[in-house]
Amino acid sequence: MQRRVVVRFALALAVVLTVGLFEVSIVQDTEDEKASLDMARSVPHEERYNKASSSRQPVNPDLHRTRRAARKCRHQKHVVLAKTHKTGSSSIQNILFRYGDKNNLTFVLPKSGHYLSYPSPFNRKSVLQEQSSSAKPMEYDILCHHTRFDHTNIRELMPNDTVYVTVLRDPVTMYESTFTYFRLDRTYNITGPNPFKTFLESPEKFTSKNIKKRGATHHVRNPMFFDLGWNSDDLETDDDVWRAIRHLDKIFHFVVIAEYFHESMVLLRDLLCWDTDDVTTFKVNARSEWSVHHVTGDMVPKILAWNRADAMLYNYFNKTLWKKIHDFRGDIKEEAAFLRLRNKELEDTCLEEDAKNEQRKEYKVWKPPGVDIKGFVLKKEASNNRVCQGMIRPEIRYTYHLRKKEINKP
Repeated sequence: MQRRVVVRFALALAVVLTVGLFEVSIVQDTEDEKASLDMARSVPHEERYNKASSSRQPVNPDLHRTRRAARKCRHQKHVVLAKTHKTGSSSIQNILFRYGDKNNLTFVLPKSGHYLSYPSPFNRKSVLQEQSSSAKPMEYDILCHHTRFDHTNIRELMPNDTVYVTVLRDPVTMYESTFTYFRLDRTYNITGPNPFKTFLESPEKFTSKNIKKRGATHHVRNPMFFDLGWNSDDLETDDDVWRAIRHLDKIFHFVVIAEYFHESMVLLRDLLCWDTDDVTTFKVNARSEWSVHHVTGDMVPKILAWNRADAMLYNYFNKTLWKKIHDFRGDIKEEAAFLRLRNKELEDTCLEEDAKNEQRKEYKVWKPPGVDIKGFVLKKEASNNRVCQGMIRPEIRYTYHLRKKEINKP
C-alpha cells in the first residue's frame, strides 16, 4: 500500500514538472519571437537558405507532371489577391488574369480605371457588375485589382470557399521602391543629391500637418499595412500591431514573400491545386537599374524604425512561409528550380533579348515621371502566341480586355 502511494506521488510530481517545463517553453518561445521582431528585420535570406537558383542540382523535366498527378486535392477557382504596392504582386495578378481569362471565370472588375475604390476601403459600388440596382446577384471567381483590403465588404461578394492571398516584401527594399516610384521627393518638395536619405533623417518633419503635401501620402508610412486596411495611427504600439497581425493571420490562407517568390509560387500552386504552368510568370513592373537608389547601411535602421509595423508584419509572415517550406511534402528546391526553368523557357520562346525595340501599343507599360520601368517586346514568331501575349499584357490593358469581355457576355 505504501509503495503504491509513493509511485502515485512520483507520477504526479513528474506531470507537474512536465507541465511546468512546457509552460516555461511557451513563455520562452514567445519572448524569443518578440525579441526577433524587435530586430525588425529577418536575417538576409542568402544566409538562411541555399536557394535553388544558385544550386547545380539536376532538374527533372517531368517533375511538374508527376507532382500534379500524385496530388489529391480540390481544384480552387475562387481567389482574392489583396494587392500590395511595390511587392511584386503585379506578377501574381498576371497569373490570375491569364488563368481566369483562359477558363472564362468571372472577375470583380473596376467600373473604370484599374483600381477598386482605392485609396478608400473596398466598396462594391466601384465594381462594374454592381452598377445596376436591378442586376441579378453575381457569382464572382477572382478579385485581384488594387483595392484597400476590407474583408467584411469583400466577403459579401465572394463565395465562402474563396482562398485569400497577399504579398509582402522586405520593408527596406520595398520602401525604397515606394519612395522612388511614387516620387515622394516631389510630394514633400525635397531637393538635393539624395532626397530619400534627406527624408529619412527626419520623416516626421516632412509628414507633419504644417507641411503642404503635394500628392497622395498613403504610401508614406507602413504602406503594406495601409493596403491591408490599417492606418499608421492605428498601429502606435506593438500590441496594436500584434492585434492587426493576428487578425490578418485568421483571414489569409497564404502570404507570398517576394524574396522567395518561386518557392511561394510552388506552395500557392499546391494550395490551389493548379499545374506548374499555371503559375509561370515574367517579372512585371520591374524598374531599370538606373531607377533604383542604393540603400546604405546607415539608412536601413531608419527605414525599419519609420516602418516598424510593416517590419513586424513581414517578419511574422516570413516565419509562417518558412514553416510551410519545411512542412512541404517533396523537394521544394527542385520544384522551384523547375518553375524557374519553365519561366526561362517561356522567356526564350516569347521575348526579344533587346527590349529597347519599339513596343506595340497594347504592351506598353505606364512609367511615372523620372522612373524607368522595364517593358517587354515579343519575338516576331511569338506575336500571335496567346500565352506570350497574356504574359506581357500590362495591367491596364488586361483590365480593359476583361472589362470588354464581361460587357459582351450574352
